[in-house]
Amino acid sequence: GERDGKQYHYTVPSPTSYPFQWFWDSCFHAIILTRLGEIDQAKSEIESLLVWQDEEGFLPHIIFWDSSKMKLLPPHWNWLETKPFLSFLPLMPKPKTSAQIQPPVIAQAVERIFEARPDKDWLKEILPKLILYHDWLERFRDPDKDGLITIIAPFESGLDQNPAYDQVLGLETAPQAREVLKRNRGVMLRNKLLGYRPKLINAFGKFSVEDVLVNSTYGQSLNSLARMATICGKEADSDRFKSRAEKVTEALLAKCYDQKEGIFWSIYGREEKPAKVKTLSSLLPLILTDLPEEVVGRLIDEHLTNPEEFFLPFPIPSVAKDERVFSPSGEEEGGGPSPLWRGPTWINTNWFLTQGLKLHGCDQLAKEIAQKTKSLALKHGFREYFNPLTGEPGRWSAKSLGWSALVIDL
Repeated sequence: GERDGKQYHYTVPSPTSYPFQWFWDSCFHAIILTRLGEIDQAKSEIESLLVWQDEEGFLPHIIFWDSSKMKLLPPHWNWLETKPFLSFLPLMPKPKTSAQIQPPVIAQAVERIFEARPDKDWLKEILPKLILYHDWLERFRDPDKDGLITIIAPFESGLDQNPAYDQVLGLETAPQAREVLKRNRGVMLRNKLLGYRPKLINAFGKFSVEDVLVNSTYGQSLNSLARMATICGKEADSDRFKSRAEKVTEALLAKCYDQKEGIFWSIYGREEKPAKVKTLSSLLPLILTDLPEEVVGRLIDEHLTNPEEFFLPFPIPSVAKDERVFSPSGEEEGGGPSPLWRGPTWINTNWFLTQGLKLHGCDQLAKEIAQKTKSLALKHGFREYFNPLTGEPGRWSAKSLGWSALVIDL
C-alpha cells in the first residue's frame, strides 16, 4: 500500500477471508517474521500500522489499504466500524481505517524485533509513537481511572462474539448466530451515530466492558514499553509505565478475580457486573509477571488442566466444555457457522497461554500444549480454528490464516 508517496508492506490475515490489515494480526505477523529471520519485513509490518496513527495517538484495528474491497451497502461491518462518512454516496471517497481498537500487543512485537536485531536508532524512532498510543488508551479508554481500559464494541477484544458479552448485549443463553450478529451491529451503529467520540460513548454507549484478555495484554504491553523506555534512556517514562502495569494487575485482582471460583471475569457497565462465562479470557492473566502464585495455581489446577473445562484432547478451547454455549465445531445444529470464539481452539491464544505457563515455571505443561498445537498445524495447515475434541479444522474456519503460524514460535 502507498501513503503520502511512500510504499508500505503488510500481511493480510487470510487472502480470501480477511483481505485488509488487522492490528493485532499484524503484531503477530511481525513476531512470526522475526522468528523466521525476516527482520526488515517485520519492521515494515509495524511501520505500516503506525503510519495511520492520528495526532492524539489512536491506532485503528483495521486499515483498508485496498478500499475497493470494502462493502458499504446494505450497512456492513466495514461501514459501521468507521467514523461518520458519506462514503456510501456515489463518487465519495471510502474511509481508510476503522474507528475501533484491538488488544494492545504492538509493544510486545516491537520488543521482539529489537531483541532479534538491537537497532537502537529504529527503536528511538518507534518508541514515541508507542508511548503516544498507550497514553491515548489511558486518556480515552479508562474513564474511571482504575487502571483497566474499556472496550466499546465486541470486535475490539479480538474475540468478536465471545459469549461473555451475551449478557452485556441482553441475549439469552446460547443465542443463535444471527441474533448475536444483530446485537453486535446495533452496538456499532450506535457508536457510529455518536461519531466514535470517546466522551459521548462513555456517556451514552450501550456496550462498556473491561475485558480480561484486553487488559492482560495491556499490562503485558506496559511492561514491554517500560523495558524499551529504559533502553532508550527514558527513565521517567519507564517508571510510569511500570507503575501503570502494576495498577492493571491490582485492578484485575480487585475487580475481576472471583475468590470463590478461582477465575477471572470481565466486568461491564457502570455497576461493573461480572460476566460469568468461563472463556479463555478468564485464564489470560497468566501472562502477567506479577500475578500472585496462589492465583496462578488455582487458574491452572482448577481450570486450565481440568478435563471437564479447558484441558481437552486438543487444548485450549475458547470456552470451557461445561458451559452451555460450548460449540467445539464452530457450527450450529443446522450446519451454519455458530458465533465465533464459542468452543474451538485457536493458535494465537495458545501462544499467549504457553508464554504465561513458562513465565510461572510450568514448562512441561507449556510444552505439552505447544506440541499438541503443533500437531494441528502439521496435519491441517494454518487454519483459523480447530475442534478441541477431534483436532479437525472447523468447516467455516478460514484457510491460510497468518497468525496460526505462531506455532513456529511455540
